Parts: sequence; structure tokens; C-alpha cells
Amino acid sequence: MEEQISATTIILSVTTSLLASWLFFYYLRFREKNIKDKIEELESDEEFVIKLSKGNKKLLRSTFVAILISFLCLFISLAVFFVTNVIGVEGNIKNFFFGVSLVCVLIGAGLCFYQARSIIQSANLTDAKKEFQKKREALESKL
Repeated sequence: MEEQISATTIILSVTTSLLASWLFFYYLRFREKNIKDKIEELESDEEFVIKLSKGNKKLLRSTFVAILISFLCLFISLAVFFVTNVIGVEGNIKNFFFGVSLVCVLIGAGLCFYQARSIIQSANLTDAKKEFQKKREALESKL
């Protein structure tokens, strides 16, 4: 009886150890992939800010378009808000329209924040490059 319990315990221990090792290895690969993705994203942001600071007309136009799209989202949300109040929509439909309005406002605010941050970083390029370098070094040290 004790030999059967010992064999079962050993098999269970080995299986659990192998499973834990596999999960740890998977976690390390997942973490490494996330860090590499963040480094790539950081590099693309840095390239965007550098091109923006050099006055690339295409990027300036895209920034302007993004800001206009965010204003469009704001105006859509305001229009939905006013129309639902004027028509007198009640109940779940009104809540749905308010949810749509809130999503539009959040999208517009996010676009404005991202573009404004890029423009501010391009104005002070040397500090922005130092900040990007610090972030990249911090991420690379995690690898």
C-alpha cells in the first residue's frame, strides 16, 4: 500500500514539475516577445517624432487629419446627445446613444493626446531622444 502511494506521489510530483517548467518557459517566451514588441513600438514612435520635427509635410498633414478626426468624433457625440434630448428618446436606446457618445469622445481625446504628445516631443527633440534611449535601455535590460 505504501509503495503504491509512493509511486503515485512520485509520478504526480514529476508531472507537476514538468508542467511548472513548461509554464515557466512559456511565460519567459511571452515576456520576451512583449518586451521586443514594446521596443519596436518605441523605435517607431521615435522615428515618427524625428520625422515630425524635421517638418515632413506628409506627417504634419497626417497629424492635422488625426486632430480633425478627433474633432469629428467630438461633434458626432454632441450631435447624438442633442438629438436624443430633443427627440425625447427614453430607456435603453437613450443609454445606448450615450454610450456611443462617450466612446466617440474617448476616441477623440485619445487621438488628440497622442498627436499633441508627438508634437510636443518634436519641439524638444534632444530631450525626447534621451527619453526614448532611457526607455529602450530599460526594456533591453529586462531581456
